[in-house]
Parts: sequence; structure tokens; C-alpha cells
Amino acid sequence: MPRFKERRTWRLLQNVPPNVFRLVREALSLRQKVVLTRQSLLFLKRCKATEILPRFIQNKQLGSVCGLPDNHPRIKNIYRSLLNVVIREKEHLLYSMLLKCEAKEESCRRLLSEELWRRIEGESKRLCDLIRSDAKATLCAKYDSLRDAQRVRNSDNVHSSSNFNRSEQQSSQQPNILPEKARVTVVGDARIPSKAVDFLSLGPSFSLTQTINPLTVRKIVCGLQKFRDQLRTKARRDSQGQMVERLERTTPTPIPFPQSFYKESDPFPEADIKFRVLSAGVLNALDKFKREKRSNLTREQWEGFNEIRERIKRNELRLSVSDKGGEFVILPQSLDREITDRLHLADTTVYRNTTEKAFLMQTHKLSTLWVKVGKMAKLDERFIRRLKQENPTCPVFYSLIKTHKLSAENVQSLLPQAYKIRPIISCVDGPTDRISWFLNKIIGQLLVHIPSRLSNTGQFLDRLRACRPQRDCVVESFDVSALYTNVSNDEALQAVSEMLDQHERSVLTFGLSKAQIVALIKECLNCNIFKRVP
Repeated sequence: MPRFKERRTWRLLQNVPPNVFRLVREALSLRQKVVLTRQSLLFLKRCKATEILPRFIQNKQLGSVCGLPDNHPRIKNIYRSLLNVVIREKEHLLYSMLLKCEAKEESCRRLLSEELWRRIEGESKRLCDLIRSDAKATLCAKYDSLRDAQRVRNSDNVHSSSNFNRSEQQSSQQPNILPEKARVTVVGDARIPSKAVDFLSLGPSFSLTQTINPLTVRKIVCGLQKFRDQLRTKARRDSQGQMVERLERTTPTPIPFPQSFYKESDPFPEADIKFRVLSAGVLNALDKFKREKRSNLTREQWEGFNEIRERIKRNELRLSVSDKGGEFVILPQSLDREITDRLHLADTTVYRNTTEKAFLMQTHKLSTLWVKVGKMAKLDERFIRRLKQENPTCPVFYSLIKTHKLSAENVQSLLPQAYKIRPIISCVDGPTDRISWFLNKIIGQLLVHIPSRLSNTGQFLDRLRACRPQRDCVVESFDVSALYTNVSNDEALQAVSEMLDQHERSVLTFGLSKAQIVALIKECLNCNIFKRVP
């Protein structure tokens, strides 16, 4: 069921009898969803009429995948087709929601007293008007930004096409500027053949066509089986309603980690019928194309691919992606080790060497505490076992080169100080991977109470647009030199403890006390042992 888009809607349910509480809640939330969907549909139709592409279609970047510019007629036709499909889907969704909403409102009108329903309906219309005006203002601002961006792109295209030769001459006279939107950056003294450069220039988003062999069929069938179980679980959860809501207050769902043993879910006819139609179409398409052998690489690109793979196996090169540029980065293994070991991990105030024994001891300590806390909180035993890592993998340290902060004269530099990196520790299948996910479900609820928190860049831009400074005010922008600084663990734990005390009524802890939550967080922070990429 969709949630309320306006929190004040809960006030309308104060005097609703328990036997129709769920029905009224669904009717109100559906009406709000209808209002938002209708505004979204109008926005898409306006984009279609003025030939402006929404960002979710622009972000597909089909031109780079196909090797064509985004203003190519073929790419434009594909984008228009995608927009038409999205509009049709929105129309179908709106129609189905309207039918459901009208049916539920009619049932509410029949089961509730006339005075109570008239009051709820009137307040609901007022809230829907507020939601409509907010959504309309947001979408209008989004449309204006898309229109302005398209005007800039069109002017840039005209300017670049009319001054192509002049820009070539200027680029040759400015050696400090890197090529724009390169798909591969060769760092240091790495030397790779032109065939390898041609292959890597396809970019990280490029995908090789693969022959359909028995392994491919097995993966597809296993994926279909997993999807069928998910459909059955979701359909069963939707049919149970309030019972599932009570269960979700004891264990968070869905759990993104696999079970130790596979158990086929019980059949659910409504979901199984739809799944049979889907699986039949997938298997028919698989049988149709499994005999075809195609390749989306040329012979020269295949040779470049094999060359790169062999040199990586010989530990001569490291292949990665850039931090924000979205391109491949090739650098010598020796330079990569110097950047990592001498420049970053050499800081003894942050890092020190340890042993495998210490890692195993800390892992055992965390697992023991998790089982103890889970049993004291009366969590489901299957949930406790699922989040306990029997054989965890040691987290791995790796880094990404910040090519957007690299000048052309430093690209070939052999000095590690010339490169800025983004250090990353991958904790996938690590000792804290699953337990930290559960803790994040609890602590993440506190983020709404932090006024300075921004979920994404779009939210920041919305706040800037909503800002109305006075005439004697000046807007300043600063570049932050250290955005993610080190934080004291003790002070962070104290802040979490104080916020849990302050907002304990609005935080769902799944049965854990504040002391247990803080103890688990502290033990996860102590599991800070990692290894570097060899």
C-alpha cells in the first residue's frame, strides 16, 4: 500500500472504527497517489509536446552505448519511443488506481456515518490540494531547468559545429586541459597498444555479448526461480495485510542476504499464473536465440581485450574506473602500490599492521555479541542465524583515481603525490556486512531529525530555489577541502545515544534496547581490519 504523502492525514483517522481503519487508510492514500500520478502524467505529456526529455531518459546515455551522439536522429527516435511507453504505462497505472480508489471510497461511504465521512472527505480534498500545488510547483521548476539545459545544449552544439576547426587549434595550444569525456585514461608510464585503447574506449558501461551455453541457461532458470519465490512472498504479504505489519515490527523485510538453505515457497495461484506467462516468454526467447553466435567486438578489439587481460594477469597493469569521470583508468601496478602504500596507508596515526588471528578474534567477538543480543531481544532465531557470518571474508581496501582533479601535465607523472584518490573499503561478505545493515535500519530513522541532512543533490537544489534572500544579502559558495573528516568513535556513539533518547518514541528498534544498539555499533566499529588489493 502507498504511504501517506502528507503526515497530517493521520489526524483524519482518529475517530475511525477499528474494523474499517485499514479501508479508510487505503482510500486516503490512494487518492493522494492519484493526485501525484496525474501531475506526473501531465509533466510527461508536456515534455512530449515540447520535445524535452526528462532526466531519467537522458541518463540512459544510449548515444554513448551505440557510439552515436545524443542528437542523432536514431537516438532521438529511441528516446521518443521510451517517453511514449512511459506515458502509456502512467495512463494505465492512473486508470487502475482510479478504479480502486473509487471502489474503496464507495465502501467507506457505505460503512461510515455520513457526518464522519463528510468530514474526512473534506479534509482529504484540502490536503490533496496542498499536495497537488506542491507537486505542480516542483514539476514546473524541473521542467524549467530541463528547458534551460536543452537551450544550452542546443547553443553548444551550434557553436561546436561552427567552430570545430578553431577549437582543434585552441586545444593544441592548451596542453593543461584534458580531453573531455574520455572513456579511458592511461596514467603514469603505462604503455598499451592502440588495439587495447580502442577496446577500452568503449567505456565501463559497455557489455560483451555472450554465447548462450548451459551455464547461461542455468543462471537464467535460477533467476526465474528466485523471482517466482519473491512474487509469491510479496503476494502473500499483500493478502495478509495487518498481520504482516505486526511481523515487520519484529524483523525488517525484505532481507537482502541469501538463506543458508533453499526452501521452495508455498504455491500462490494468483502469482503463479502471471509467472508462468513471464517464464514461458523468457524461455521461448532463450530457445530462439541460443543457436545464434554474435559478437559486438571487432577482431582488433578482441586482440586488445586479450592483451589487457594477459598484462593484468602478469601483474603489470591495474584496470579500474575513475572516481567521478565514468571512464577506465589504466596504471602500472608499481605506481598503484606506491600511491596506496606510501601515500595513503603509510599514515601511522590512522593505520597499523595486524594479523589474521586478530581479525578472527574480533569476528568471533562480534558474532557472539550478536547472538546474545538477538536472543535477549527475542528476535526470530532464523533471522539471527541469517545475519550471523560463519565464514566472513576480510574487507578489501582499494582506491579510485580522481581523474577530474588531474591536469594533463601530471597524467604521465610517476610521483604518487601527483594523484588524489578516493579510498574505499569493500565489506561485502565481511563480518559487519549483515549486522550493520540491520543497525542501519534502526539508526537510519534518525536522519529525518537532522536539519542539515541532504539526501541528494536534487534536494539541495530545491532548497536553493526555495530560498528567498533579502536584497542586502549575498549568496556565497565555498569549496570544501575535507568533506569527510575523521570522527571520534566515542563522540559518535554518544551522539547516537542522545538521539535515541530524544526520539525513542518515533524509532522502531525491533525489540533492542538503547544499550544493545550502542554495544553492537561499537563492536562493528572495532571490526576495522582490512587487506589491500594484491
